[in-house]
Amino acid sequence: MSLKTLPPLRVLFIIAEADPYVKIGGLGDYGGSLPKAVSEIGTVGGRNVDIRVALPFHAGIEKVAPPLTKISEIKVITKKGFAKGRVFQFTSQGIIYYLIKRSGNPSGYKNAYNFSQIDDARKYIFFSMACLELIKTIDWKPDLIHANDWHTAILAYELFIKRKSDDFYKSIRSLLTAHNLPFLGEGSQPVMQDF
Repeated sequence: MSLKTLPPLRVLFIIAEADPYVKIGGLGDYGGSLPKAVSEIGTVGGRNVDIRVALPFHAGIEKVAPPLTKISEIKVITKKGFAKGRVFQFTSQGIIYYLIKRSGNPSGYKNAYNFSQIDDARKYIFFSMACLELIKTIDWKPDLIHANDWHTAILAYELFIKRKSDDFYKSIRSLLTAHNLPFLGEGSQPVMQDF
């Protein structure tokens, strides 16, 4: 098989911040610049790259993002049944972005980071689990899911579990980049028990 006939390398990049949509600090700079740089390079090892970005739907993103399209309802399994959410999509500079928010009136979305560790844990754990459901819902299987910091670290573990019992996930690999070691999601343990 020649390199020209290889399918694109599919990457789902999941992160809490991505400039210009939500930026608190350096993570937002990184989240806004790396996917764009990869997209501009266009190829890795002779394969085209299809990189997409998933973000929690923090308040205010809709004011700076291009027009949004609701693409899906989503359900994440919990100990008590399901947590439901919605997924919106927009495209900017050739990159598809997914915005994920839990349904109802969930706390924690007004700000990227909250004083309540429980609010942040609920938001980010739901977001991470929802990303795994999203790719199955839209039938877009990435080769790699690149998670960033504690906000999305649970995805790597959940993907490991899902690979054991669901063929859809068997070939998907994960990468976790730790940017801020002092922030490890301490206080999120009670919420992890819910999922």
